[in-house]
Amino acid sequence: MPIIYKLVGIKNETINNEMLHPNWDNSKDSINIQVVIELFKSLGFSNDVLELKFITDSQTMAHEKDYLINEQESRIIYVFTMSHELKENLIKIFNEHGYISKKKVDLLKSKEESQNNPSEHVQIDLDLLKPIPEDEIKIDATTISASNLETLRLFGEQDFQTLLNVYVKNPDMFKIFASYVSSGTVVPTVFHKDNSIDYVEQLEEIKKLNIGVNDEDINSALSEFNGHINLTLRYLLTVKSSVSA
Repeated sequence: MPIIYKLVGIKNETINNEMLHPNWDNSKDSINIQVVIELFKSLGFSNDVLELKFITDSQTMAHEKDYLINEQESRIIYVFTMSHELKENLIKIFNEHGYISKKKVDLLKSKEESQNNPSEHVQIDLDLLKPIPEDEIKIDATTISASNLETLRLFGEQDFQTLLNVYVKNPDMFKIFASYVSSGTVVPTVFHKDNSIDYVEQLEEIKKLNIGVNDEDINSALSEFNGHINLTLRYLLTVKSSVSA
């Protein structure tokens, strides 16, 4: 059976996301990482090919290990990278040598049909809200591999590692931070507003924190909370996070 490479970790509906191993000898009963690396070198990668991740059987392909090829089904190898530059190279290679998977074609077709038939789209959304019967829940190897890839990608993100480090080393600080940005409503009506007060000092202190909010919005929030910096920050961060979402 053929070897199929699946490009993952790139959110782009227009690119080809699958590629067959060119000129694969179907008489071979296994494949290894060396063969995969040589293929991608021949397609345009050099030593940076080592920055690519190749995953099959729910694990990163290891050196000095052969992966058996089943006669009944194709060997799926997932390909991804954290490097933006290498992602562009992968997109180019898959667009030149690959194709759009049938699953992706069906999803695009379904999306297009739902856009042309709003009432049908509503029905589909309602169907999605229905719970899936337990006997229909299936977690196969492909689902596990895709989940593993997404998990590895997430844990490879520097921002996620920073958050994880804080959570592990100082969980109390993490909880305090979460209270500042969690969804909720900060009610300013408990304060008696005094528009004659100028909160220049509080404004300057908040600006030093670099939370990405302009002076006008900070001043407005300070006015709502009579210069109360803690509540002002909670309000600004909550509103900022909800707008960004």
